[in-house]
Amino acid sequence: MEANYFKDFFSRSPIAFSCQKAIFDNEGMPYDYEFLFINEAFAKLMNIQCASSVHRKFSEVFQEVGRENLVKKTLEYTNTNLEATHFDLYLDQDSKWIRIHMFPLHEHTFGCTYFDVTKEYMLVQDIEGFLKVNIDLLCVIDLKGHIMKVNKAFERILGYKFEELQGNKITTLIHPEDVQASKQTLKKLKDQKSVSNFINRIRGNDGLYRILEWHSETIGTYIYASARDITETQKLEMQLYKNNESLIELTEKLERKNKILKDLAIKDELTGLYNRHYLDQWIDQELSRADREQQPLSMIIFDLDHFKRVNDIWGHPVGDEVLKQTAHLANRLIREPEFLVRLGGEEFAILLPGSNLKQAIHIAETIRQTMEDYKYPIVGHLTASFGVAEKKNSEKFYCWYKRTDKAMYRAKEAGRNRVFCSDDEDRPLNAPIKFVWKSEWESGNPKIDEEHRELVEQANSLVSLSLSDIDDDKIIPKVDTILNNIIEHFRDEEEILKNVGYPDYEKHAEIHQCLLDKVFQFKKAYQCGDLKLSELFSFIVNDLIVGHILNSDSDYFPYTKASHKK
Repeated sequence: MEANYFKDFFSRSPIAFSCQKAIFDNEGMPYDYEFLFINEAFAKLMNIQCASSVHRKFSEVFQEVGRENLVKKTLEYTNTNLEATHFDLYLDQDSKWIRIHMFPLHEHTFGCTYFDVTKEYMLVQDIEGFLKVNIDLLCVIDLKGHIMKVNKAFERILGYKFEELQGNKITTLIHPEDVQASKQTLKKLKDQKSVSNFINRIRGNDGLYRILEWHSETIGTYIYASARDITETQKLEMQLYKNNESLIELTEKLERKNKILKDLAIKDELTGLYNRHYLDQWIDQELSRADREQQPLSMIIFDLDHFKRVNDIWGHPVGDEVLKQTAHLANRLIREPEFLVRLGGEEFAILLPGSNLKQAIHIAETIRQTMEDYKYPIVGHLTASFGVAEKKNSEKFYCWYKRTDKAMYRAKEAGRNRVFCSDDEDRPLNAPIKFVWKSEWESGNPKIDEEHRELVEQANSLVSLSLSDIDDDKIIPKVDTILNNIIEHFRDEEEILKNVGYPDYEKHAEIHQCLLDKVFQFKKAYQCGDLKLSELFSFIVNDLIVGHILNSDSDYFPYTKASHKK
């Protein structure tokens, strides 16, 4: 039963199959074969009759069609080899290439399978022709990466003879850094995927690497690859890239230098502040904007007092450091869009877009006080004189600047270390003045407003007494009264602000404490008989009335007014 299955299997197999037994002469040498079995696929391949060929000799079956070489080649196998083997034969009569696999079955009995490989040989011929005429580098590689064929261009450009390359793996020629990527590409090709524009470096026979761009495709069991030598192109591109890098670097250097030149044109080299040139460029558009939008615009000009002495005593290097420190002190007390300008020498200006006269005065006084308290390295304490002016509607810069500058010089003439305001009367803020109570100064809390009025009246009284011919001995007793009233007022004000829930209560209390420190200094000086009335008047007018009551206190008015309405 099993024998019948095997017989049916070989009979119906689409693969051509034959079984034959060797025939020997009297000397024991094989000279022919007898077919013991053939299938229909074999008969069709050889163009013979299946039934009439069994138990006949090879020479009889193939004699008429001129296939003697088939008998000859088969007999050679019988004489020399009894192991499985294969070989290809070209049958002239049929113009056909046949691949025969032979294997022993029993003593002097052999089995054969046959395959028509004519197309494969034709493809090889086409490849040979393709390799000869194509000007690109071409090679044929098997799926394991072995080099099977190369063209003349491949030999010429890389300097190898085909005999040196045949059978070697392509990866042995690839630059070590490119091997991994090349193996990945070979894997894609094994999976029957085409690869284009793949670039790697291949070592030439001279040891130098050429840069190749590959286009590869797998057909059957072979990889067909063409490549262009782009070494020179890559060198040109690299040179161009380097040139571009150099150009970019040069451009960046020029931009940095241009920025330096621009900064030198608009900034003061010593302090890093904007200079007068920048102010001249900027001011016209800011004046127009302020007029157009009906926004306030103020200016502060200040000048260091007795700065010449610094240069004369300690030298210009120390003077330069003083100017740097002054710029730093003032600059950290202003905010955008305000900016500080060094006009020249020891003179500075601050431009305050959006700030009215009152706000500008407050800023000037803050800077004046900070500078007075600051101890400069080497030279110690220094002061400055300030002029403040708010631009009038449609006023030209020159007029506005002259008013501010004039106010600053009036501060110098009045004794220095003070702020003068330029309005229609050019009145000083540190000089004796008379305050008239205004409704906008009211906080809404009766107790606070009553104490504020009393302090203002006491300040006016002190100023009037100082202008009269009354001796200081008669003025001194009133000093202790106003100092005690200030202490009591701060205590009452803090309690009220805490009760109304003012969110900046602690910050306001800190301002009080700073002012109280000066109050206690004045009380101590009064008790010791060393009180300087000019300093006291400056404190009451500038620090207490202008700086605190008319500026700092106004911040809590919304809360005290809201609490009073309830």
